[in-house]
Amino acid sequence: NAGFFMNTGYSIANKYLLDINLRSDGTSVFGSNRLFSTTWSTGLAWNIHQEEFMKNMMEGITMFKLRASVGNPGNQSFGAFNALTTYKFNNWLQNYYGTGLLIDVFGDPNLEWQKTLDKNIGFDMSVLSNRLHLTFDYYHKKTDPLLASVGIPLSVGISSRMMNVGMQVDKGFSGTIR
Repeated sequence: NAGFFMNTGYSIANKYLLDINLRSDGTSVFGSNRLFSTTWSTGLAWNIHQEEFMKNMMEGITMFKLRASVGNPGNQSFGAFNALTTYKFNNWLQNYYGTGLLIDVFGDPNLEWQKTLDKNIGFDMSVLSNRLHLTFDYYHKKTDPLLASVGIPLSVGISSRMMNVGMQVDKGFSGTIR
């Protein structure tokens, strides 16, 4: 296993915020043709409550922040040997030459992490002397390729195998009141 990580952030007068992350991971868990996976994210935020022109207009509001982010977080949702073809001993049916082998898992040299593009925009607000906190987000997540266990005919000797297939889109709103 090998991993590389970079994280940087920048703030201008605690009003304008920038955050950037970059990560690259290499592992034998992935297929032999996909040993490394790189993920990244970036986020921007604006502390509107810090602006002079807003201080008189925001009476009762102690914090108001607009924020947006985009990135592709990694997701390793498979076991250590799903990219490799592995075998198991056939102890229940012996032959003249001894114990035989059966395929336990069909490997895939192109197996890789799911790739998700995650977009988010929202705001945070505190009012009534920090007694009430509101958070609201709109999110849009697209995962392509999707990692899934795909059924195959039992005549092959196993019932399924892990593959990068399909796509999934999640979008919606979320929020909290505290």
